[in-house]
Amino acid sequence: MEYTQIGVKEALKDIRPKAEERARRRQEGSVHPPGAGFVSERSRAKEALRVEVNTYTGENVRKIAATTAQAEEDRILRVAAYCRVSTDDIDQLLSIELQKNNYRDMIRANPKWKYVGTYVDDGFSGTNTDHRPAFQLMMKDAMAGKIEKTLPTLIQTYDTTKKTKKTKSPLAA
Repeated sequence: MEYTQIGVKEALKDIRPKAEERARRRQEGSVHPPGAGFVSERSRAKEALRVEVNTYTGENVRKIAATTAQAEEDRILRVAAYCRVSTDDIDQLLSIELQKNNYRDMIRANPKWKYVGTYVDDGFSGTNTDHRPAFQLMMKDAMAGKIEKTLPTLIQTYDTTKKTKKTKSPLAA
């Protein structure tokens, strides 16, 4: 490809100012020690930051007291229960009621837990969690910090295409 005289001048417009600046600095005595070679802008910025950090006295630092393990142990967790049955058959009514009562009693029996409610998906398949309204609401509340723990702690779904079970923690990030 041939460049015309005008094309070369246009191409040099972008790099000429930087090249002229480097040449000017060299002439002004900005000489690096022997063997230092070329020092990039990034290297100079990093070195300047190192100098700044090493000379920092910490005058404007606000210290925050560390929490003790004892305080964490004494903390009461907000715990919710999640119950689900696959179908809305009358036969499964007993199952859902037993789940609700069992989890609620288990939460209330633990002095380190505060019962915040039960989320129930009655008659929703276990193939995935996307179509379960109570599960979605529980996830939303967990992300909002209203729930810190759920029972059960793991939710299993059955993948009918692969014939496998998947396990999901409602509070996993």
